[in-house]
Amino acid sequence: MTEGFATKVATAVAATGPMCAGIDPSADLLGAWGLADTPEGLRSFGLSCVEAFAGVVPVVKPRWPSSSGWGPGAWPPSRRSWPPRAMPGW
Repeated sequence: MTEGFATKVATAVAATGPMCAGIDPSADLLGAWGLADTPEGLRSFGLSCVEAFAGVVPVVKPRWPSSSGWGPGAWPPSRRSWPPRAMPGW
């Protein structure tokens, strides 16, 4: 039987502490990273963040399309970011 989500989160919190990293890009932030203000730039930003957070925080919270000007086109590339391969056990 595989571990459930709650068990995975509890194990990760025990290993790294109870912190959640938010991923909340903006057009200015993407530009500062040298990324285009597009769904693909958004995906690249999100993957870079997830890789940087792996093993440091137990949970990440992406917030991109819900409050951005990217609209529905942002969802397909951002969904390809999950589950993040950088986070073992997920």
